[in-house]
Amino acid sequence: MNDRMYLNDGWKFAEEFDLSMTKKDYDDSKLDEVRIPHTTKELPYHYFDEKEYQMLCGYRKIFHADKELKNKTVLLTFEGIAHDSELYVNGKAVYAHHCGYTAFAVDIAPYIKLGEDNVIAVKVDSRE
Repeated sequence: MNDRMYLNDGWKFAEEFDLSMTKKDYDDSKLDEVRIPHTTKELPYHYFDEKEYQMLCGYRKIFHADKELKNKTVLLTFEGIAHDSELYVNGKAVYAHHCGYTAFAVDIAPYIKLGEDNVIAVKVDSRE
């Protein structure tokens, strides 16, 4: 049986990444709520300076890991993140991906706390 949990909704976004975003007690109430996939900056089609969307930004999401996940593989899949990205689970850096716009999946089972809320954070570096 293939169980899927979609986590596209309810992400928090900041145009500046701070390592404290990876922690459970971080106050994300002032961050923008977004849905993944998401564009970091909307720019006009006809003209823009590409430096406007090159930044070090971050996303975070809280999700509850049910106890039924015990002894299961928990693949967190991203279909593409622009440029360099680093994935954190509950404050621990667990994976880095250095090929923008390509998919990757990471088994986060060893890093989640069953029966509790967990923090996923993604640092995205789209600078040159």
